[in-house]
Amino acid sequence: MFKKPISYLEGLAVDLRSLGLFRIAFGTCLFVDVFYRLFYINDFYSDQGVLPRSALLAEFLGEWEYSLFLISGRPEVVFAMMVAALVAIAMFTVGYRTRFAAFVTWLLVTSLQTRTQIVLHGGDDLIRVLLFWCQFVPLAAEFSVDRHLMSGSVSKNKTLLSFGSAGIVLQLMALYVFTAALKDHPVWNVEGSAIYYALSLEQFTDVPGQWLLQFPAVMKYLTFSTLLLELVGPILVILPWVQRYARLPVVLSFIGFHFGLFVTLHLGPFPWTCMAAWLMLLPGSFWDYIKGWSFDPFKKLSLFFRKNNWQGEEVEIVFPKVMEWTAGAFLVLALLWNLSHHDIFAYEKTKEFRIIMNLTKMYQKWNMFAPYPRKDDGWYIVEAKLMNGDIVNPMAEDFVFTEEKPKNVAATYKNTMWRKYLSNTWLKTNHKYRIHFGRYLCRNWNQQQNSHDSKIDTMKIYYMLKMVPAPGKPAEPIKKELLWKHYCFSKPVEWTD
Repeated sequence: MFKKPISYLEGLAVDLRSLGLFRIAFGTCLFVDVFYRLFYINDFYSDQGVLPRSALLAEFLGEWEYSLFLISGRPEVVFAMMVAALVAIAMFTVGYRTRFAAFVTWLLVTSLQTRTQIVLHGGDDLIRVLLFWCQFVPLAAEFSVDRHLMSGSVSKNKTLLSFGSAGIVLQLMALYVFTAALKDHPVWNVEGSAIYYALSLEQFTDVPGQWLLQFPAVMKYLTFSTLLLELVGPILVILPWVQRYARLPVVLSFIGFHFGLFVTLHLGPFPWTCMAAWLMLLPGSFWDYIKGWSFDPFKKLSLFFRKNNWQGEEVEIVFPKVMEWTAGAFLVLALLWNLSHHDIFAYEKTKEFRIIMNLTKMYQKWNMFAPYPRKDDGWYIVEAKLMNGDIVNPMAEDFVFTEEKPKNVAATYKNTMWRKYLSNTWLKTNHKYRIHFGRYLCRNWNQQQNSHDSKIDTMKIYYMLKMVPAPGKPAEPIKKELLWKHYCFSKPVEWTD
């Protein structure tokens, strides 16, 4: 760590109080996310789900990728491991044995992500890389149980400038700068129609987003302002001499931006994770302004820990040199990795480079709605023929097969994980996942039937494709795209392919 903030690097510093607030908010987001996934173990994380371990290992797991959740495919074992992750996250959030908890959280959460990567989205990527950088900053220096249990005293200097602080700040900035750099397309910088296309994706859009579609001028303004914020905001945050005045307004602007995303689009934990991340950049002036407020949520909790002789972890502001230089090295590696995705700097990454980034889970690509929002929208229908000849749709709530457009397309997707899984499975590049999806539907339905006649014999999985028209243009007819034909018992003689 640099012993004294250097003026031209002060934009890479963070306030220790803001870092503590970030830990609390980020940990809360993590806890809610992992807890929610407990209810979908059978769907996504067990051998009874859409991706058994045998298929993952044989077809999809990349070189040098690993996951502790490959130990077992039994739901009860996966449940126990996810509970262990929740315990680690809870310790991380309250700041108890924080560095140990941060490492275990990183290991278990990234392992959970690697187990079924097809359900991941930008929020999961941000969670993964932020957890890595959490190893290199003193998260427990403020607002933590460790802070109260530790012996000695913490430095009165509340500003941290180190390779770790630079890494976590620049990592957050990379999310926006590299995304904006990939948005070199007319819908973003000429027509201003990108927000229109994004909000026209009915599988992602919530009611407020659909309401905004009636205001073309507002959507055009939001398109240009989004691109401007992503490009200029990060610069104002880290630019010397400017950031001390601009940082708070920029932080509040990005928090407001992501809250708007939460209100209008179904993006899972992504908006909340981003809002939590921006809290780490609250300037010291913010805390000086509210210094009269009492904010020490873990003081009483630490008394309970001390009463039961639960020892905390020494809070270190200055990390060992090996940690600092490791953070500096990964700062460079992360920059080089991100640059490789852009035409101007594109290069072929070496095998050794890929191994390092895979082992540390630091691989990343920021391209949300870039170079333009997708235009292929739609929903799934499954035409499943039972052994008695009846036709059902096992994906529908009432199991009724119909080709009519649902009133609420977004509601046909159970949650963010299913939405991401199904939207990815529709892509031709992910066609190998479809056979496992078919097997899952057969297994999930047939295991619940008492009669052989009510079991699924064959099925056809369709995607009802609805292309988003250009602004002011009429919509094209919906196309019924056959994705996969599947038989649960024996192949019908009339099926030649």
